[in-house]
Amino acid sequence: MVKALYYPFTTIRSQNLIKTALLLWDSVECIVPTPGWQIEKPFKQKSYNEALELIVCPYVPKHQERTLAHNDVKAGRP
Repeated sequence: MVKALYYPFTTIRSQNLIKTALLLWDSVECIVPTPGWQIEKPFKQKSYNEALELIVCPYVPKHQERTLAHNDVKAGRP
């Protein structure tokens, strides 16, 4: 299974990225702050919002991942 990780926003707002994602990946995970976070559906066209439902999944970073990221930011590492 091929996944992509979307960052820095909690939802995808680009129609072109949705089209690309449907062709390239099995799913796209959006980093969200808490479990149960609902992925926003920002498009006027119903088809794009349905595509979001098909391919986009929320991803809540584990405690260890948050700690490592925090340490990297503190140390000035990209």
